[in-house]
Amino acid sequence: MERNILTNFEFTKNIQIEAEKSKLSVTIFSAFIKDNAINWISEYLKDIPEVKIISRWTPQDLAFKASDLSSYGLCKQNGWKFGIDNSLHSKAFIFDSKTVLLGSANLTDRGLSLSRDGNLEMGTVIEPTIADLQRLYELEKNVTWMDDALFEEIKEQIDILDIEKPDNPSWSSALKDKLSPVVDYLWISELLHANPESFEWPDMEDLDIAHDIDLLSLSMENIRNKELIKQKFLSCREYRWFKQQLHLAEEGTYTNFGWLTDKLHNAILDDPPPHRVGVKKYASDLEKWVKVYANQEIKITKFERTSGYSLI
Repeated sequence: MERNILTNFEFTKNIQIEAEKSKLSVTIFSAFIKDNAINWISEYLKDIPEVKIISRWTPQDLAFKASDLSSYGLCKQNGWKFGIDNSLHSKAFIFDSKTVLLGSANLTDRGLSLSRDGNLEMGTVIEPTIADLQRLYELEKNVTWMDDALFEEIKEQIDILDIEKPDNPSWSSALKDKLSPVVDYLWISELLHANPESFEWPDMEDLDIAHDIDLLSLSMENIRNKELIKQKFLSCREYRWFKQQLHLAEEGTYTNFGWLTDKLHNAILDDPPPHRVGVKKYASDLEKWVKVYANQEIKITKFERTSGYSLI
């Protein structure tokens, strides 16, 4: 019986099969990446002209060992390109632009259940349309491709974090700028689904709150840490996109709530896109987040029927 939803074992087995079949290119998006999973998949990726591995690699991911710093060296050794996007949340395995595996599994031992204590994950396999592939390629626009100089800069800062052990690990301003490429498009999964007030006393059964906790890489221990939440929000793709839209707005443009809703609707890649009412909800929540956590960067002016936004 053919299944559209794959279990851990089936998902991992499909990755192996598609990797062995691939002849031209393989691209993997995975928030977390561990060396043992890199070594595992390298056994099945032989003589492929182009392999690209893209990870999130936030300072928290590396400092707390959710991802391995040494993965770049393994990819380089294999002749693969390695890139990072500090806001990456998606997981996708793309083989020869013909087969795409999507799911919750990261390229890690636990994510792919390479050992007995694997996570409970699910996924699916699709044959992408041209439009699907275009959306996936658009994600690469947000990737910063690694070279030895950038790696040494990241490694130096991780070494410092390991010694200082700050409450909220973060990159220096200079490195943060290097790792913050332009954000042109967004997936619904990259948008905040709840308002910031929800975090005052979070209901973990609320799927929107659970989504935002995952999106901002928070945990039960720090879910009410406002300074950390602020740091996470200011670096998330949705906020960076909004700030960029204000930078790009032509002089005389009414950058109000209607403008924001229209821009957000056009930026969302999901097919079908959300209804206009849904986009207004996302825009309204974004305004609330900006009011609480980005009021030193963006000014919100309230009018009788709308809100206006401007950079400070």
